[in-house]
Amino acid sequence: KSQQQPLTTEMSDKTSSNVADTPTLSLAKISHAELKQRSPETIAKLTHICETLGFFIITDHDIPPSVIRRSIDASRDFFALPDEVKVKYHQNEQVVTPKTSRGYSAKGEEVLSSNGEPDNKQFFELGIDRPLKPGTYFN
Repeated sequence: KSQQQPLTTEMSDKTSSNVADTPTLSLAKISHAELKQRSPETIAKLTHICETLGFFIITDHDIPPSVIRRSIDASRDFFALPDEVKVKYHQNEQVVTPKTSRGYSAKGEEVLSSNGEPDNKQFFELGIDRPLKPGTYFN
């Protein structure tokens, strides 16, 4: 099990690529019941991290390292492909609604900054298609 710190909202004002600066959520220190009961403290911490940084590291999750390694390797293999191959898996080619919820997106296609500059990232979104249930999400 990881020795990283439990979920924290303390973050540096500086931009860092150091993984040690990324907030963590230890599943050994937070229970499913606590999430299900929507603990105000836990929800506030998760909300703050998601709204300010946008992501966190989940630790103590019992996913075998071999599965994580295969996922990372598959991701690297996909993004190393030529653009003409990756575009075959573009979000616009997916049969889901909304189109932005699954598939590949190239650098510069998404604009999330307030200054209107395109994001310098490419990504592949995936998930399990299930009908939405009321009350499924935190808010």
